[in-house]
Amino acid sequence: MELEYGQSILDYADMSALRKPNKEEQRPLSVQLPEWLIDVLDREARRMGISRRDAMKVWLAERADAERFA
Repeated sequence: MELEYGQSILDYADMSALRKPNKEEQRPLSVQLPEWLIDVLDREARRMGISRRDAMKVWLAERADAERFA
């Protein structure tokens, strides 16, 4: 398969299997973190262009996946 400039890859994607991420049931969680860790999260969130909350979710999901598949 070779795409021409400007051609959409969606022509080759199976859209029937798509699902929206983070649509599973969610529960609130309050956590107190040291200031240095919040600063690190904020820097990472800015680098990724996402909110602090979403950066925390990414970090936790990456760690959970690493533990699950270890």
